[in-house]
Amino acid sequence: MIRRVLLGALLAGAFPLAAQQDLSVALGAARVRYADSLDGTAGAVGARFGLGHGLRAAVFDGAFSRFDGGGWALQVAGQGSLLWSAGRSLAVGVAAGAALNHYEAGTPSGTVAAGPLLTWRTRRSQAVIGVSAGAYRTTDSAWAALGSGALQWHWVPGPGISVGAGVAGSLADTLRFADATLRLSLATLRMRAGFQGGLRAGDLADGPWGSADLAWDAFGPVTLEVAAGRYPRDITGFTDGLYLQAGVRIYALRPPGPPPPSPVHVRRLDDRRVRLDLRYVAETDSLRIAGDWNGWMPVALTRRGRDRWTVELDLAPGAHSFALLDGDRWVLPRGMAGVDDGFGGVVGTLLVTS
Repeated sequence: MIRRVLLGALLAGAFPLAAQQDLSVALGAARVRYADSLDGTAGAVGARFGLGHGLRAAVFDGAFSRFDGGGWALQVAGQGSLLWSAGRSLAVGVAAGAALNHYEAGTPSGTVAAGPLLTWRTRRSQAVIGVSAGAYRTTDSAWAALGSGALQWHWVPGPGISVGAGVAGSLADTLRFADATLRLSLATLRMRAGFQGGLRAGDLADGPWGSADLAWDAFGPVTLEVAAGRYPRDITGFTDGLYLQAGVRIYALRPPGPPPPSPVHVRRLDDRRVRLDLRYVAETDSLRIAGDWNGWMPVALTRRGRDRWTVELDLAPGAHSFALLDGDRWVLPRGMAGVDDGFGGVVGTLLVTS
């Protein structure tokens, strides 16, 4: 928590937020070392509130830490974005953000920035370009102008996997520097992990930096969190440093998690043929599939692993009803929704694209 919001506010005007509903408090501890700025072990309490719908979103985050050797640190940050659709894939809008950082025996520092942005979205990816202007206050009470421009790309190659990459350039008084960042996120129904790294050129350059974070939904509203890494220097006067933190987050309102991965994947091979890969968890030596495309005549699937099966079919684009035949039982893969077939069983739907 000690440094997480310091970097985000710098380019707050360049990145839109995802719509979410999120209200939580966190209790934890951290070990931090930022040269002569902060060094020690701290207990921390924090709160987060996020609210979004459609093309509008905002998030507020705060943390208070008390160090075992005496002294405290406070961080408060907020940012929001408002977009308007400009076509099927394009959206334009504005975003703004601010952060305040204060620790005992120091002076308050922070950033504020706002600016326009443009987004382009496809089914699996999104690109964002934006600029922002604002100001920042350093730890020695000096104010200066701040300007930045950024390009970010986000890609979702499959269920529970996302990749983000970005480049950004900043002008801060006499400082000129650029950052390149990369992030990989992995998610299951109960666990989320993230790995990110960056490299800076120009002023404030001090080598590569990176971090990793892990969250596990233990039970009910309780999530266990752990994170560790290294941050670079920033314009407010904080030096580079290391951190390790662990804690418990309690949600009063939890953001929606990733949808469960589909047990069935359809991939077109040519104008007529498709390949069907599915996961079927059961003890069986043979599995067949039937559907409305062939008068419900069962066709054998080939086993590709313990729970993996595959088959090639002639399927036209569109929605097709199907079911699996395990011995003499008509079934569907676990996790796939089905509807009553009128004969005491259920059928699922295959969506085949052109």
